[in-house]
Amino acid sequence: MIIPVRCFSCGKVIGDLWERYLKLIDEGITDGDAMDQLGCKRYCCRRMIMTHVDLIEKLLKLVLLLHIIHLFLASIITLLGIGLTVLKVQPSRTRRKEGGYGLIEGSKDEAQALNGNMGNIGGCMSGVNNGVKGLGR
Repeated sequence: MIIPVRCFSCGKVIGDLWERYLKLIDEGITDGDAMDQLGCKRYCCRRMIMTHVDLIEKLLKLVLLLHIIHLFLASIITLLGIGLTVLKVQPSRTRRKEGGYGLIEGSKDEAQALNGNMGNIGGCMSGVNNGVKGLGR
């Protein structure tokens, strides 16, 4: 957000005071004393300067910080040699088609389990949907 050139109430030029105000604040001078040194005696001009938010600078700092964090995490993953495996699933409309398992990486049994055909899965899960009323599809 660009600082207004003039005060909205009295019309005093305040557009050139922002940088000097920041320098005074960085030196440790209080807000009121900094305003007095800049010549802002009226409360309307003080309000214009003190309520100004330098949003663009804050966003640029945030983007830079996020980029640094991303590079840091990428370097740690590379140094540790962590292999990340992602199970890719096609959209649900293709899972129900005949011959399309829905899973790009995985077995036919896993695909049938996702599609609701539990009868072909061995072990303790065999026939769960068929044996309990209300759970079958």
